Amino acid sequence: MKQSLKTYNRIMLTQLKSLLFGKPGANHKRTFTVTVDDTRITIRPAKCKDSVALYALHQRLSQSSLYYRYLQLHRPTLQEMERISSLRADQGFALVAEIVGSDPALVALAFFVQEDDRSLHAEPAIIVDDRFQGRGLGKIMFVYLCRLAGDRRIAVLHAYIHRDNQGMRKILERIGYPVQLYPGNEIIEADIILQPQLGLGWQSDHGDAFGFAR
Repeated sequence: MKQSLKTYNRIMLTQLKSLLFGKPGANHKRTFTVTVDDTRITIRPAKCKDSVALYALHQRLSQSSLYYRYLQLHRPTLQEMERISSLRADQGFALVAEIVGSDPALVALAFFVQEDDRSLHAEPAIIVDDRFQGRGLGKIMFVYLCRLAGDRRIAVLHAYIHRDNQGMRKILERIGYPVQLYPGNEIIEADIILQPQLGLGWQSDHGDAFGFAR
């Protein structure tokens, strides 16, 4: 039986709070399981062998989901998924969401990439299977990605978002971190401020990245 919307929202809020306010660093779990509707989903670091399943995820995505993610109608190759699933520690970090059960499948990918392991800023990305969009999975994964990036002393995540991508815009409104938006004609750029005390010497191309807006 499906949960009531009120009960479902309470469960998702509890799961989000555990990510935002749990212990940081080494004490913060990297693998955990959440419930989305009646489906149990494990969120964990990506592995090299996930590339085939990530390729399959992209084959299932609608054209609108692909467009909002890549800002063009681009369906990634297997080689591209191999690069994302095998990011080195100095290149970034990737998370996947996997259905728990006898027929597991990857239903979401979230990652950030950085120039090197000394960089204070990185670029994030997230994509969620159409079946699970609007159900809170994307928000949980993105909050967790932000937490992990902050633990690695990333000060700012700089994202590019299509102006019509309402799902991502809602995530940013409720993410729990200060966000500075820079609207454009079609593309909105967003600075998600994770570690302001570390980023005082860094400025985005738009000027003062730390004149926060919510």
